[in-house]
Amino acid sequence: MLTSAQASTLHTAILGDATISALVTASDWNAIADNYNSPSAIQIWKQSVEAQDLIAAILPADFVALTTGGQLAIVAMVSGGSVDATKPNINSWFSTIFAGKATTLANLTIVAQRAATKYEALFTTNSVSSVYGYNLTGNDVRLAMGAS
Repeated sequence: MLTSAQASTLHTAILGDATISALVTASDWNAIADNYNSPSAIQIWKQSVEAQDLIAAILPADFVALTTGGQLAIVAMVSGGSVDATKPNINSWFSTIFAGKATTLANLTIVAQRAATKYEALFTTNSVSSVYGYNLTGNDVRLAMGAS
C-alpha cells in the first residue's frame, strides 16, 4: 500500500507520461503497474549484495596491495554473508579502502547496483530508493489515480 505522498507522486508521474496515456484513458491499471515495474535507466544500490560477489569483484593484486587494516576491514565487511550497499558508510569504506584502484571500484559498483524500476526511480536520491523492492500493483495505480 502506498502512502499518500507516494500515491500523489505516482499520479503526477503517470499523468506526465505521454507513452502510457492510452492506458490511462482505458483505465488499464495493471498495464500501467507493469510499465512502472519495468527497469529504468537509473542505477540504485542493492540492499543485499552477497559476499562471494563482492570478493569476486576485487582484483587479487588490489587486495594483496592493501594494508593489513584494509584487508581486515574487507574481511569484516563480508563476514556476515551479505552487505547492504544502500548504507553510505559501506560505499565510503569501499571508496576509501580501494582508492586508486579503479578497476576494483568499478567491479564493486557493478555488483552492488541494479537498474531501478521506473517506480523505484521516482523515489531515488543518491542512488538509494526509499521504495526499494516494492512491486507496484494495479490496485496501487487505481487508488493513486483516484478511481473507484
